[in-house]
This record gives sequence, structure tokens and C-alpha cells, in this order.
Amino acid sequence: MDDSGLDRREFLTCTLGAMGLCAAAPAFAGTPLYRGRDLPVKQIPGLPVKEKIELKEALFWNPTGAQVQCTLCPYYCQLKPGQRGPCRIRLNKGGKLYTEIFNAPAVIATNAIEQGPFHHVLPGARFLAYGTAGCNLRCKYCQNWQFSQTTAADTKNYDVSADQMVAIAKQHNCRGIMYTFTEAVISIEYTMAVAKAARKAGLVNAVVTAAWIDEEPFAALLKYIDVIRIDLKGFTEKFYKDVTAGSLEPVKRAIVAAHKSKAWLEVINMVVHGMNDDPNTFRPMVQWLRKNVGPKTPLHVTRFYPAYKLRNLPSSPANTILKLRSIALEEGMKYVYAGNCPEKMDEYATHCDKCGKLLLHRIGYITVDENNMKDGKCKYCGNPIPGFWRP
Repeated sequence: MDDSGLDRREFLTCTLGAMGLCAAAPAFAGTPLYRGRDLPVKQIPGLPVKEKIELKEALFWNPTGAQVQCTLCPYYCQLKPGQRGPCRIRLNKGGKLYTEIFNAPAVIATNAIEQGPFHHVLPGARFLAYGTAGCNLRCKYCQNWQFSQTTAADTKNYDVSADQMVAIAKQHNCRGIMYTFTEAVISIEYTMAVAKAARKAGLVNAVVTAAWIDEEPFAALLKYIDVIRIDLKGFTEKFYKDVTAGSLEPVKRAIVAAHKSKAWLEVINMVVHGMNDDPNTFRPMVQWLRKNVGPKTPLHVTRFYPAYKLRNLPSSPANTILKLRSIALEEGMKYVYAGNCPEKMDEYATHCDKCGKLLLHRIGYITVDENNMKDGKCKYCGNPIPGFWRP
């Protein structure tokens, strides 16, 4: 029980912010309420709790004498004995690099695939979604900062192996596993173990990531991923430095790599009022996307809600989102969606890029009509609609 009167379960229910915070839940100090629609995020009860942190030797590092160099992300941290990286969960112990979050998810829930958001993937399908403690970025507007901006010692972690994660997904009739809430790449050892088990079991692997990762580990991860949504948070190095403590170029490389892989790619840009909403910056971003990943890659232009260290800012006006969406359409992008604007239903919908007919109608993140597509094609004109539609 915290000092607001919320128990742990209520706390977690309220803080599943990246997928939409619970609008009807009671407020408590330090956490913003989600102001859009209530979303059906349901935590899995009765899971075994991990009693202590267990170390697992990490992937992607090199010994450098008493120090180790982590090669997972573009920080390329040189860590002294006993030192953790800025991700807070990768540790030099005895001259080896270890992860503290293997088999240790901090959040497990069932989500609709649309909550990724993924709009061209198995409409209406339920996925088992999980996230771990830690992140290698410091996004000032992080929706799930209670998990991402902390250590494994400061979160309640569950004891769930890869095979157990698959069993839980099947028990809840999920079509796949979504690696979300926090940063999937920072827990790459666990992510890859679960993804391998999921693929063997015939489940779909859906990764949600900011993709601030080195090329080699990203290539290794992509081998097991079916669909991926990448955050392109802004399109200037200044924005990345000031708001995320990261950099833009590695993310651009990752987006191109994902597009060239066998995984289905969708891209999201969260628009922060007064920070990355300038059309003169947004237009070049869209032009770059069209050139490098093609006009039919879905782009989600998403409304910012005050969170974490940017609670002093107002929400992005819906008209700004619609204006930027119009720019993306002008620049030739075929599937552009307005996110977190529940009053703008048509901008959530999927229309055929050839005949313009309505194919998938959504209310918020819920698909309510999926009768106008057949075998991945528009039922009116037969136009193939790009996406991951396989049964």
C-alpha cells in the first residue's frame, strides 16, 4: 500500500501508461492519468514472484581488462567491477557482464494488438504483453517510468521462464507475445529466449521498441521477430539529446534494417507540444521514411499526454496531430494514423489506398469492423493491403 491508498495491483493497473493509462482509476501523486479511452489492459494474476535478483551472463560485450564493454547499444559502456550501465540492469561482476532481468518480467498483461499500436497486424487479436525493469534511454515523457527508469531491485518481478511465458500465452488464448511496456532490446537475452520459444510454439512475436541498439544485436533479434513497431521520437539530434539522452542516427539505421528484414514494420512518432511538432521538421522526417521504408509503411502520429518529467506541458492539440497527418499524406504516405485522439475516429480507420473504401473501423484501439478485407485484400477492388494478416 502506498501513501495514496492504492495497493500494488491498483498501482500497476494505473501505470500501464504506454498502452493507455486507466482513465477511471483514482489519481495519485507522481503519475498522470491517461485522458483518452479506457483500454482493456488486464494483468495476469497469481504469477510466482521472484524473491531475489538472479544474474545471467549477458550477450554482446567484450572484456577490456578488469572492465567490460557492453556492445548492446550505442552507449558502448565501459563498466568497472560492480558498476551498472545507465540502463540500470547490466552489471560488471568479476570481469563479466551480467543482466539482472532474465526470467524476471515486472509487468505481464493481455492486450489487443492494436494497443501496440499495430494497425496492420491480425485485427482484434489478443497478445500476452510483458515488460521488464530498466531502459537505455531517459525519455522525459516516459509513460511507464515506474518500471523503465528504475532498477530490478525496485520493481516487483515475476519468476517466469521463456517456456512458462509461452504456456501463459496459450492459457489465455493469445495469438502471440508482445514485448512492450518498457524497452525490449535492453532485456535482449530474455527477449530472444522468449521469442525462440514462442516461434517454436507457433505464436507471433511483436516487439515495441525505441530501437536504440547496435546493428549486430539488432540483426540477431530480428531473426525471431514477426512484427515490430519502432518509435521515431523526433528528427533532430537536439531533440534526441535533450529529451531522450540518445541520438537519432542509430534509430534511423534500425528502422532501415527492420524494413529490410522479414519482420512487418510500423513506425510511431509521438508529437510533443512545442518540442517536435514543427512542420518544417516533421516534413523531412516523412520524406525520409517514404524514401527509406516506402509509402505503405504505416505511420502513427500520436498525441502527447503530460507524463513523467514533462507533466508541466499541455497535451498536444488534436488539430496539430491532424495537420501533421495531412502533411504525411501530402508527402505520399498511404497509411497514416492519428493516435490518442479518440474524438477523431476516421483517422484511426484503415482505408484501401487504391479505392478508398473503409476496411477496418476502430474505436480507440479496438477494431470493431474487419469484414471488408479478405485474405489481406480489399474486398471491393482486390487491392493487396500491406501487413501481417496470416491466420
